[in-house]
Amino acid sequence: RILAAEGINAEDALQVRSGGRLVSIISTLGSILVGLGVILFFAKNWSLMTVSTKLTLIYFGIIATYAAGYYLQFVRGTYPRVGHALILLGGIFYGAGLFLVSQLFHSDANPRWLFFIWGAGLMPLVILLAEEALFALAAVVFLLWALFSTFSTFFSASAVPEYWYAVLSIAVLLPLAWRFRFTKGFALLIALFYIWYGTTVAAWQVNTPGMNESALPLILLYFIGFGLSLILGGRLLEYRSDSSEFAYAMRFLGGAGVGIPVYILSWNEALYLYSSPIGLSGISLVVFFGIFALAAVLLALYGVWSGATERKQLAWREGAILLFIGVLAIVFYFVPIDGGPRYYYGESSPNFHPFVLPWNFALLAFNVLLITVGYFERRNIFVNLGVLLFLVHVLSRYFDVFALRFGTSFSFIFGGVL
Repeated sequence: RILAAEGINAEDALQVRSGGRLVSIISTLGSILVGLGVILFFAKNWSLMTVSTKLTLIYFGIIATYAAGYYLQFVRGTYPRVGHALILLGGIFYGAGLFLVSQLFHSDANPRWLFFIWGAGLMPLVILLAEEALFALAAVVFLLWALFSTFSTFFSASAVPEYWYAVLSIAVLLPLAWRFRFTKGFALLIALFYIWYGTTVAAWQVNTPGMNESALPLILLYFIGFGLSLILGGRLLEYRSDSSEFAYAMRFLGGAGVGIPVYILSWNEALYLYSSPIGLSGISLVVFFGIFALAAVLLALYGVWSGATERKQLAWREGAILLFIGVLAIVFYFVPIDGGPRYYYGESSPNFHPFVLPWNFALLAFNVLLITVGYFERRNIFVNLGVLLFLVHVLSRYFDVFALRFGTSFSFIFGGVL
């Protein structure tokens, strides 16, 4: 209606918007490729240049790229997306320059601290220019800082991974994403935190004496707890009218974080990997039960607040399914079961794990929940995620069960006939 009142055709406006997005995507990819090309060029010819030439090229490249981007986006304003891409390119040059200068003077600086300086150096521009692309670059750089800190003790049997670096990064970046409404940067930040979270949990299990293949199902339980907290936290965030996109990102990433681990745990063989109890202690114990306790508190709040909404029946069904998955994860942790066969399709008699039906039921219910929620909220991405997980689930169970009963060849023949 607003477009019609101003005499603007809605289709023309949509085409302009789509074209703007395309330009932004192409210019951003172009800046990344140019940055990589320049870095590779200097790396190839680095030994042929004098020290003064190297420093001049590094400083000039950073300043010139930033200045050109700022001029095109903010001063002249004729090519804002190109300027946006050049500012991102300047951020890449800045990081490359740090590593090149460190190499030039044969510094013994730890790479993780170079990543920290890179990320910290980007933050003033993120704040002053409100640049979401620079924010995303800073998030990736701080993730590398956290990962290098974690991996510095990954193979040590006595050291504990240095996880506070990632916590500090999140504590700094999350308020900035909220302040400047960086919804895409916010989603990227959560996805990157997932990567660090999984790496750190794996490091905890590797450093646990006597750890074996039972670590894989346990790591999946960590992800389920975190995913449940994200979904429910996103649901509560929806009650703020200005936070729908942030809540949407949390719920989608939480849905993927729950659906994928539950799918893996729906496999009979994966369940039998967890054959002996794992005594958690220290920070791993606090995080494991803390993340499920947080999910329980968020679920209780969601149940209370959703009672006053129009869709309380759907909300309570959603809460019931999420509660079932959380309780199943805790019970599975406390009740490891040994005695499963190590089979290949059809090569041994099937011995189904007692938890295989509950986990498959949980996956089926969660897939239906995603599709239902996406349909009522008109969020296609939830429907697509639910349908994808459902199809993969059905196909997996088909080959898994039929291959156990009839062998691989007959399962393919029967599938082809169907």
